[in-house]
Amino acid sequence: IERWQSSENQKQAALDALPDGVLLIDATGAVQAANPSAQKIFGMDEHALRLINFLKPQWAFFREDGSRIEPEQFPAVVTLRTGEPLDRVIMAMEKPDGRRVWLSTNTRPVRRSASGEIEAVVISLIDITKQREIEAQIRVVNQRIQEIQRMDSMRVMAGGIAHAFNNWLTIMMGQASLLRYKASEPSEQKRLDQIISTGELGAQLCRQLLLYSGKSPGMPKPVYLPSFLEEMRSLLQASISKKARLQIESAGNIPHVLMDEMQLQQIILNLVVNASEALQDQEGAIVIRVSTTVLDADSIGHVRYGDNLQPGEYVCLEVCDTGCGIDAATIDRIFEPFYTTKFAGRGLGLAAVAGLVREAGGGIQVSSEKGKGTRFSILLAPAGSVDEYPTTQPARSMHAAGSGVTGPAGRRRHARIMVVDDEELVRQTVADILKQNGHNAVAVGDGQTALDILRASNANVDLVLLDITMPEMSGLTVFSKIQSEFPGLPVIFMSGHSAEELGQTLKSPGCAGFLQKPMPPSALVAEVEKALAAGRRA
Repeated sequence: IERWQSSENQKQAALDALPDGVLLIDATGAVQAANPSAQKIFGMDEHALRLINFLKPQWAFFREDGSRIEPEQFPAVVTLRTGEPLDRVIMAMEKPDGRRVWLSTNTRPVRRSASGEIEAVVISLIDITKQREIEAQIRVVNQRIQEIQRMDSMRVMAGGIAHAFNNWLTIMMGQASLLRYKASEPSEQKRLDQIISTGELGAQLCRQLLLYSGKSPGMPKPVYLPSFLEEMRSLLQASISKKARLQIESAGNIPHVLMDEMQLQQIILNLVVNASEALQDQEGAIVIRVSTTVLDADSIGHVRYGDNLQPGEYVCLEVCDTGCGIDAATIDRIFEPFYTTKFAGRGLGLAAVAGLVREAGGGIQVSSEKGKGTRFSILLAPAGSVDEYPTTQPARSMHAAGSGVTGPAGRRRHARIMVVDDEELVRQTVADILKQNGHNAVAVGDGQTALDILRASNANVDLVLLDITMPEMSGLTVFSKIQSEFPGLPVIFMSGHSAEELGQTLKSPGCAGFLQKPMPPSALVAEVEKALAAGRRA
């Protein structure tokens, strides 16, 4: 008897030491034994567990797909009925407080030695809740990495497309302007004007692509959003359906945000127009709300493009509508360029919003319910002390209206101008416009050739127009060499991207200006004349 008692004690000690929960359930579904790990999982002692019958359990159990496990489908009950052992059955147990505990279960039948009849079943339970939480976090991180990689690829592609199209539009609009200057028939002039106007529409599209690609960071300064929105009210009202009610609200003490005003206007206008279209010409409300919110590490993980966000206070700009709503699958794609559920030819608005918010160091949250509406929340870091920032900003790159070529009348002198661009038709078009305006222009295809000509002629040039993005030797490298070897020779940069890619180079003594492609000939001529006039004064 002593040996038997010792053996039973050893078995009980081994059972108690197991990290897995173990239950012995008899043929009626009642619990006959439970080790300490099982008691911990169920949150009750062995005496309380012995009062439980798994044919009528007090807990709800669920499969991984969310469907409920009925009592007759509980793993231990299945083994009691069939005699078959079960391995690694994953299920969730919902506790009275609503919290779910995920379990991995195994079952083994206990048979009578004489008859082989099943008299009980042993079920082991492993709490895998933390493991599943970690796996879910890993999935979220992997999804974010894939989204970032996909969006980065799209941004690179968008920037490349915009750069190429800006070069082509420069050629098209420049040549059309040259023909327009020579055209005498009104019908010809009208057709050429239409070509030039269409080119400007293409240029606007390219500028949106640059916003999405992050190639147009703008000139940020502190902005007080409540006042900024009030100043935009009339513009916003004119941009939405007449059936839409526009409300602008602000709550509490709102800090300034550091943003380029034109780009902030683009964000708000795109979101409001999107909200208006979501109303589908029905009556409804569009609410713009400004408030502050505090983000912790967990909530930052649910913010789109919020990779650089840190826990703390943020200014929240919300645009809400009572429109048709967006399903979850569509929300994952709405910030892609040209993705749209509307009619063909749309889809850059939200992509541009994503690019601008990302470049501003902010983030985006989207919540929506089909048939009830959508809320876009833009999260921006406070600007800090407004006194830290200058009240004036540098002038923007010129994009003057008009596209006519003026001709040489009234020119005080013929300037010698070098046009350096790796695109042959671009440099030739720019040179032709300058020649039409009375200048002597030479077109050069690369930086090294330009430097060789300058050295051979002892810099017998009044002005250099220099493309930034060129193979082998970039425009910035060429500019640095010109500054070193020919100080005082003015250079106007040209680029399909924005002026901000030049950084501090714009403030260098030799930098005489910047032209963003595609530039109307009037803007080209005006910038050249400004640089030449400054050179004459110097």
